[in-house]
Amino acid sequence: MFLLAHVPGQRRSSWVAVWAIPGGVLLLSPGLLFGVVWLAWCGAAMLSMGLGAHLFSLMLHVRHRRRKADLHLLFVVTAAAWLVVGVGLALAGELTLGHHHHLGVALVAASIVAISGWLLVALVGHSHKVVPFILWSALRGRGVKEKADGTQLMFADLYDHRWAAIVYGLVTTGVGAVCLGFAASFSIAIAIGGGLFIATGLCVAANLSLTTLRLPSGTGAERPVGEGAPTGS
Repeated sequence: MFLLAHVPGQRRSSWVAVWAIPGGVLLLSPGLLFGVVWLAWCGAAMLSMGLGAHLFSLMLHVRHRRRKADLHLLFVVTAAAWLVVGVGLALAGELTLGHHHHLGVALVAASIVAISGWLLVALVGHSHKVVPFILWSALRGRGVKEKADGTQLMFADLYDHRWAAIVYGLVTTGVGAVCLGFAASFSIAIAIGGGLFIATGLCVAANLSLTTLRLPSGTGAERPVGEGAPTGS
């Protein structure tokens, strides 16, 4: 995503993230699987460099952002926060494994959940940008250019922002609950987090579809130019 943004100094860090993250995983995975310590450490170092470059790109993007803060930015920043939490838990788990094996394994499991939360929160947030964009293009092609009140149809009109805020709360709380459940070996918290994830999926699907279904059909295409068109359109 950051490769598409024209921010001074960002493109180089974005390319580092794009290449270093998969390269680090490629080295770290066999190093851990076959117990090759030097290979695992090389992969971990490369992966850390890639994740650091990603966070640096995000920081530059936020600093040079011209639009005011919105819910999408909150999704992205929260996702990055879960990435930092995941790295911290992984480091804590590595340092704990030699002394308290069970706790170390639990912390490593929690770190995997937190890093997965990074991807999940970002994916849910971006779905509120990507899906409306695709739907808006399809609706324009079918002649739907205006809402029921006659005003121009925009991307942000294709979902309910209040429900999007509820979705943010659901998915963030869900990641936190599952992460806590694995770290503390608390099965109830894991179950609660799983339920919140199910609720998140249902709310996202409903919010991104029902609003579109309530739109009028072919409003913009069927109205002759100059007859009842909004001023300035």
